[in-house]
Parts: sequence; C-alpha cells; structure tokens
Amino acid sequence: MLTMAMNSGDQRSISENMESWKYTAVNSMKIPHTLNDAEAYIVGQCNIWNVGQRTIGEKFIHDLRQSIHRFYNSFVGGLEYMDETGDYCFLLIVVKPHVDMRQKKIALCHHKLSRSNIRSGGLDNVIIEESMALPWLKQRACDDLCLSSEQRGYLMSCFMDGSGTHAGKAVIFSWENGKILQDEEANNIIRESKWNSWNSGWRYYSVNRAESGFLSKIPEIFAYSKSYSNGESFLEYLSNDIKSLKNPTEFSYPLNFGEIPCTLSVVVIEKTRYRVEMAIRVQLSSVHSA
Repeated sequence: MLTMAMNSGDQRSISENMESWKYTAVNSMKIPHTLNDAEAYIVGQCNIWNVGQRTIGEKFIHDLRQSIHRFYNSFVGGLEYMDETGDYCFLLIVVKPHVDMRQKKIALCHHKLSRSNIRSGGLDNVIIEESMALPWLKQRACDDLCLSSEQRGYLMSCFMDGSGTHAGKAVIFSWENGKILQDEEANNIIRESKWNSWNSGWRYYSVNRAESGFLSKIPEIFAYSKSYSNGESFLEYLSNDIKSLKNPTEFSYPLNFGEIPCTLSVVVIEKTRYRVEMAIRVQLSSVHSA
C-alpha cells in the first residue's frame, strides 16, 4: 500500500525526513436536473477552493465544463496543487451518466495536507514524507470515491507528465514487449476505449502511422518516453513496430508513479493501410490494485 500514515498507537521512531500533517477532506455528490445546472455546480465547487486563480486551474475547469456536454462520455478529472498557504491539495471530480442516461451524476472530493506540530498519528493527523504528500492524497481520494483499479489507472494516465513518473526498470525494446491478440479480443478493447473508457480504463486514439512523429502526439506515450533516459529510442522502436504491424498487438512497458508499480499497455490494430486504432491504459500491479 502507498499509505505511510502512522496510527495513534504506533510507537515507532520518526525519521528526520518524516513530517507531521493535518489531514482534511470534503466529499460531495449531486445529480443536477440539467446540463447547465451540472456545469454551474462544478464551477461553483472549484471556486470554493480558488482553483480558477491558477493557470492550470483555468484549463482544468474548462475541460470539466466541456465534459458536461459530452452526453455519452464519462469523465474523471484530478488537479494537484499547492494553495496560497503552502498546503498540498488534490481535487478529484467524477462525471458520468446517471442510471436513466438523461442526467449526469457528479462525485467530488477535495483532500488537503497542512503542516502540523503534532508529532503523532491520528484520525486527522498523519506522518509521512513530504515527497509522498500528493501520492498519499491521490490514494485517499480514489479510496473515497471507490475507484476500481482500472479507473485509478485511467486517472494516473492523466498525470503521466508529472515529476513522480518514471520507467519502472530498464526497458529492453523488443518483441518480448509485444503480444499478438486475437481479432475479437483486440476489437473488444478498442470498442471499450471508445464507449466505456471510464469503467475499462482504456483511452482511444486513431493515428496516421505514416505521419512523422505520430507517437509524440499521444500524451501517454510521449510522457512515458520523457520518463525514460533513452526515450527517443523507445519512440523510434515502437513507431517502427507499429508501422510494420499486421496483426492486432498489445505492447506492455513497466512504469512507476512514485513508489507505485504500474504497467503501460498499448493495444494497436490496423484500420487501413496508413491508419491504426490504439487503446492505451495504465494498470496498477496486482499488489497495489488489491
């Protein structure tokens, strides 16, 4: 488990790099009557925490507002930031169709760690390293909204450009990273990535493999290449494999988010001579998805 908080009865010594934090969390859920009501609710909640005052926050709110009007698409958004008082914050919002498909269901949670002078653990006080503050908040937020391992992987793929992301181990780029799939299995994954990305964790892309640098336009793959010391070789090798691909194939590569081991999976099928369809997801290892 990622959590490093010490319980109140824990008598272990605290190392110099451990710090004490006050932990607060706010959760809410709403089923608005109209799309405009849903948009107003999300913007209002973001304004409570002054999210829009940050450039990244403005983009976050813009993406949320757009998602409300994508009738068939579910959406998960997470924003990590440090507020004006120096507290670590993480805002998680989940938007998905309600059971009757005519309304949206919105679940939201805001988690925060503030520095504290209390040197013991408790319900509202935790002791963790500062470098683990944001990963700890993310896990607690995912736990509060009961996200599945696939949904957590979907969320993590949104943070793949973060400094805490790196290749899980030295990667040897060969066909040992690739696995041929049956047509039916591959088509089912592509279908899930198009219409059920939130529950399946897969994200859909359609690209022209004849275009120069086509993989660099896919956020997850580009971010992975940046986390690896020899990222250009990774992009070149995978690009060549996809250009010569004939059979549906799944490529898998190790990945870490902080101390959390994951796998980056890329499923590719040939659509036309030049165009391929891709489904990508980040999946937690079996130990951390339990």
